[in-house]
Amino acid sequence: MSVSKTYTTIWKKEAIDLAELAQKRWVEKWTIEKIAAHMGWGRTAVVRYLGRLKANPDLILDGRVRSHVKSRKYRVMGS
Repeated sequence: MSVSKTYTTIWKKEAIDLAELAQKRWVEKWTIEKIAAHMGWGRTAVVRYLGRLKANPDLILDGRVRSHVKSRKYRVMGS
């Protein structure tokens, strides 16, 4: 006699919505910690995505939000 159980697992997290991330950070002026809590991601992941957006603002499709991404000479971390 054997028993079989089926479990639902999630192998990959949903990708961060880059438009929402940029909107929250640069338009609504949310802190990195608040964004991480809202999106269910760690602070490090949020900082990495913000760095990618900062380096390449063309990834943000919404032109209104893209215009808020300012070019700075220092790193995103802690800004």
